[in-house]
Amino acid sequence: MTAKSVERKKPQIICPVVLKVAHVTHSLTRRARVVELSRQARKAVAESARNAGSSICSLVKDEKGVPIPKDGLFWSLSHKPEYVAGVVAPQPVGIDLEKIRSVKSGMYAKVAHEGEWELVEASLPKSFFRFFTAKEAVLKATGIGLRGLKSCKVIKIDNDAHLTIDYQNQHWCIEHFYFENHMAAVVKNGLEISWILEKS
Repeated sequence: MTAKSVERKKPQIICPVVLKVAHVTHSLTRRARVVELSRQARKAVAESARNAGSSICSLVKDEKGVPIPKDGLFWSLSHKPEYVAGVVAPQPVGIDLEKIRSVKSGMYAKVAHEGEWELVEASLPKSFFRFFTAKEAVLKATGIGLRGLKSCKVIKIDNDAHLTIDYQNQHWCIEHFYFENHMAAVVKNGLEISWILEKS
C-alpha cells in the first residue's frame, strides 16, 4: 500500500503597494488635500491588484465609509502627507501607514493596555506606531474603525516584522514594513506578502 501524497496549496501572494506622494500643493484646502491623497492611494490599490494578477475597477465604500468588496476582492488604503498605500486581497484585509515620530506620553494608554506594552520597549515611538498601525489594519479589515481600538489586544510579538492581535476572540497576524522613517502594517492571516515601494 502506498502512501497518498498530499498536495499542499501554496499560500496566496498579495502585494501591498506604497507610493511616494506626487506633489500636493499646500495652497489646497485641507479637504482638497485629503481628496487628492485618497485619489493617489486608490492608484496604489489598483497597482496592488495588477501585481497580484487581478484587477479591481470599482472602489466603492458603504454609508459608513467601509470599502465594499468587488468580485471577491477586498481592498484597503491609507494615506499620509508623504506616502500612500493600498492593498487588494481575496479575504478581508486592512492596511495602515504612519510616519514614525514622537508622541505625547498620554497617547500610549489610549492605544494599548499596560500588559501589551510589556511585550516591547514601550518608550520607543517605533513601538507606539507598531501597535497603532497593527490595530488600525485589523479594524479596517473588520470594518469597525478606531472605535474598536481598545478591544484589540497585541498578544504576541513574533519578530520585528510580525505580531499577533486578538480581536473579538479571533487572532489576526500582522506584517510590518519599514521605509524612510515610516511604517506600514497589513493583515497577513495565511497570505504571503510581497511589499512594493515606489518612490518616484
